[in-house]
Amino acid sequence: MNMKKSGYEISEQDIEKTLNYLRKTVDENATRDDAIAYLQEHQSMAHIVAHEIVEDEELAEKRTKLSENTTLD
Repeated sequence: MNMKKSGYEISEQDIEKTLNYLRKTVDENATRDDAIAYLQEHQSMAHIVAHEIVEDEELAEKRTKLSENTTLD
């Protein structure tokens, strides 16, 4: 089962590994649906963080250009 979102496909292997992780660390009764939800939630968070990084880089670039165009007298 593959679910596409933001270019990332959740694979069966991802689901199985996540399910094992959840059962060992969170809830021994975790289900496949729990694993999929966990992956989707973290995927969304990663997408948000990536956008924030791009925005920070763009802001830094604008600041650099501004400081290059500003001279102190």
